[in-house]
Amino acid sequence: MLWLVLCLVVVPVVTANGRLPNDTIPLHYDLHLEVTGLGLDDYTYRGNVSIRIAIARDTDQIVLHNLGNTLRTISVRRCRDGVQIPHQLLETDESSELLRIRTDRVLDRVDDKVIQLVIEFNNTLGVDHMGFYRTQYRGPKRVPMTVATTHFQPSYARMAFPCFDEPGLKSTFALTIVSNASHLVASNTPIETISWLLDGHKAATTLLTSLEQYTGQSLGLKKLDHAAIPEFGKAMENWGLVSYDEQFLVLSANAHRLQRAQAVLTIAHETAHQLFGNLVGPAWWSYLWLSEGFATYFEILLGSEVYPELLPLEESFAVRHMRPALLADAFEGHALTVEPLAADSARIEMLFDTITYSKAGCILRMIN
Repeated sequence: MLWLVLCLVVVPVVTANGRLPNDTIPLHYDLHLEVTGLGLDDYTYRGNVSIRIAIARDTDQIVLHNLGNTLRTISVRRCRDGVQIPHQLLETDESSELLRIRTDRVLDRVDDKVIQLVIEFNNTLGVDHMGFYRTQYRGPKRVPMTVATTHFQPSYARMAFPCFDEPGLKSTFALTIVSNASHLVASNTPIETISWLLDGHKAATTLLTSLEQYTGQSLGLKKLDHAAIPEFGKAMENWGLVSYDEQFLVLSANAHRLQRAQAVLTIAHETAHQLFGNLVGPAWWSYLWLSEGFATYFEILLGSEVYPELLPLEESFAVRHMRPALLADAFEGHALTVEPLAADSARIEMLFDTITYSKAGCILRMIN
């Protein structure tokens, strides 16, 4: 008699375009960071991230992103009863920037349902404006002062801590930062004290109010801070804590009209992103033009409403976006929706161009 035995093993694989499998979905992060060496020329930091993860499909692997973090310990347990789940570290692949953890048994989407992954790690604050990095400014008496800040778009959160670093995998966060008492710490959620830089507060609060009134959508932001970051060179719409290069936020009393207009547009653009991109946004970078297009459209709309003397609506759209969009479309155009689009950070970075910003904004204005 001949017996045939089949052994079935659940093996999730990263999709052909480098995307994460959809077997495990992050629900909530508890992130603990210890940054105590600033000012002492010690730029290392310690971290602990605890992630509540829903099991969407039966699987024996947890796959997430990690780049540059030195892992100290990893633990996995079932949330409903705290039972530890035996596992092994399968792979930390620098080229694919993935961390794979294989469990000794299949995680059942019904029985296990939600698990908790805890990772302790070490890292160092870099200087390349990606992930969690450091920069400097001149303080009182021109003394060099160090700032530790973050920049995660499009795929740099994985450089700061292990995480599910895709735009469609939004989660809630609880953040704890341990630092020296002399340091000022600002985050995305309310803190005990808030400091505003020069007159950035007036423009930012007025633009936020106008956005909520125009769209009829309350963002539910408990606070919205705007921080000037030395040598940042751009702006980034972090939820509740927007970061800017100093030129966009810190203006002298005799700043030129064009400089003031650019500052208003930048603040309006990042404020619009609190709704378009943060509160709601595309699941993948193929549809980046939707979040950037709406932010471009509203930067002019809100800016011209709040500061009509600086930004007349029709003139501003034509000069700042329509003409550049037509020129870019003639020489370097690409489809607004880019599919297929692999998980390639360099390729994704290239999408942040005139087509994605200006052409998308113009098309949305035409629809309006």
